[in-house]
Amino acid sequence: MKLNIRLAERTDIDSMIALMDYLLSLEGDFPNLRENQQRGFEMAMDSDNTKYFVAELDGRIVGMCCLHKFISTVQGGYAGVVEDVVVFSEYGGKGVGKKTIEIPRRLRKKNWTDPSCTYGRQGEQSSYFVV
Repeated sequence: MKLNIRLAERTDIDSMIALMDYLLSLEGDFPNLRENQQRGFEMAMDSDNTKYFVAELDGRIVGMCCLHKFISTVQGGYAGVVEDVVVFSEYGGKGVGKKTIEIPRRLRKKNWTDPSCTYGRQGEQSSYFVV
């Protein structure tokens, strides 16, 4: 098994939508609208402040995470919010998620203050991801 964590590309969007479908099936906070996901991923890839990272295992995308960069006036520097952290269940427990979030952690140490974990619509911290 060869695991590669890399910056997502437009050609990855279909696989990323499949991962988002899986994530939304777990959370149930938002409707599963492919058109919105497609547009959102395209906007993210055009943005200098949002980066998606994918985990590719033996040529198949099996996980991803997103890092949104913003300016924190309280902390006086850049901060990042990590969200959309997901790994297909059949690859869970194999270190894929841990390795996927290593890039945002390295960026934090190099350039930013600590990234935060986001909260669902009902204000409950995600039980699927902890920074």
